[in-house]
Amino acid sequence: MNRAMKQRIVWQAVKDKLHAAHASVDGTPAVDDAHLQAVLHDRAKYLAEADGSTRSLTNGSRVLVFQTGDETYGIELQFISQVFPRTKITPVPGAAESLSGVANLQNQVRSIVSLRRLLNLNGSDENNNRYILLLRHHERHLGLQVEDIDGVRNVNLDDLSEHDDESGVVPSGFIRGVTPDNVIILRPNKLF
Repeated sequence: MNRAMKQRIVWQAVKDKLHAAHASVDGTPAVDDAHLQAVLHDRAKYLAEADGSTRSLTNGSRVLVFQTGDETYGIELQFISQVFPRTKITPVPGAAESLSGVANLQNQVRSIVSLRRLLNLNGSDENNNRYILLLRHHERHLGLQVEDIDGVRNVNLDDLSEHDDESGVVPSGFIRGVTPDNVIILRPNKLF
């Protein structure tokens, strides 16, 4: 082996040379790690404060809005762990009618409930349910089958009106209220 190969490489010196070379190429000065950490800390603090103040000013909650049957529903994002495309569901013999079965979500066997059947809505959900919302409440998880996802919106939960269910088919307690544009906000804790 030649003598150059026997020398130890000082990686910090290599890193410093790369930073200096990069700075000379694009004309920006090299940034030392302490300065970079201070800038990142200040940016994180600013973003955290901005996010908190926006929430308190709007008094709104971020809600995932979705369709099932002829209605539009919403659940606060804080209760949704993940959204999955339709997947294979294994029926459970003798289970409640609203329980579609179980499925492997995030390498865990999770119970899957049909929102259509849970709310006693007319129609079949055989081929209509295209998504599964993985809900979480405390340490519990539950999959909820829905037909279509509309997106995420800010909803002021103080502006909800009561849901008028003339048919009486929707079990009491599942619905938190209705937005001015008729999105039915569900109570996720009642779904478990």
